[in-house]
Amino acid sequence: MEFDVEYFARLARIKLTDAEKRKFEKELKDILGYVEELKEVDTKDVAPMTGGTNLRSVFREDALDVKREDNGRGRSRFPEEKDGFLKVPKVFE
Repeated sequence: MEFDVEYFARLARIKLTDAEKRKFEKELKDILGYVEELKEVDTKDVAPMTGGTNLRSVFREDALDVKREDNGRGRSRFPEEKDGFLKVPKVFE
């Protein structure tokens, strides 16, 4: 697999010496070679992991509460409204 260490360095906004470029190029090739090796492992009979825990989320489902009858009750407390949106005072100057 071809890649450009200089391109990654630019993305990370770091400057590399020629020695560092050679070192990181070798290390990236080794890492990508290991990943390619892992792709060959037969995992068809391996059950997916759940993160190593049986804990469950205690947070409620993120859903629209259409049963509420107080929607819009606080609108009267806002001094301005524009295009259906409530205008609030600036927080930052």
